[in-house]
Amino acid sequence: GHATAGLTVGDVTRANNDTQDRGRVFDQSPEPNTELEEGDPVDLSVSLGKQQTTVPNVVGLDLNEASRLLSENNLKVGESRPVNSDADRNTATRITPEPGTQVAVGSSVGIRYASGQNKVPDVTGKSEAEATTALQDAGFEVSTQQRETTDPAGVGTVVDQTPTGSARLGATVVIFIGTAPATPSTSPPATPTPSD
Repeated sequence: GHATAGLTVGDVTRANNDTQDRGRVFDQSPEPNTELEEGDPVDLSVSLGKQQTTVPNVVGLDLNEASRLLSENNLKVGESRPVNSDADRNTATRITPEPGTQVAVGSSVGIRYASGQNKVPDVTGKSEAEATTALQDAGFEVSTQQRETTDPAGVGTVVDQTPTGSARLGATVVIFIGTAPATPSTSPPATPTPSD
């Protein structure tokens, strides 16, 4: 056969191909090793890489609906995690990658969804630092105030908090840190309870 050096490239078709990286030739016509006349064109198919798809915006949808929309777009649901949110239970609140991102078909999309619980952790008895961390982790702002306490065990720890129970995500929870009374207490000392 002739050396392929004298051949001209005919049509170059660019198409998505799952097995060949972008820029690789994954098909040619005629097939390699066909007897060709000098100057006969060879058509090449060049890979554009894996087919891309756009991540749909499923934020605000129910989890089932979100999963359905992702699979319609040839995407898989990746890690799903419940998070504290004002949204109704099981509503997608955030996805990664962000909506509108171009990703390869078959990629995984992680979903954060509303747990339906905005429970305020009970932090009474904890140190200010522990209480602040626990409340911030649960999605709340923290405001600290001092409150005198006659209970020596309460000094330096959270003696009260408001609100308790549940609250809107991002709400401020006020914690009251016990301080020793400024003046000697006139009440008789409490009988110490044996600690276990």
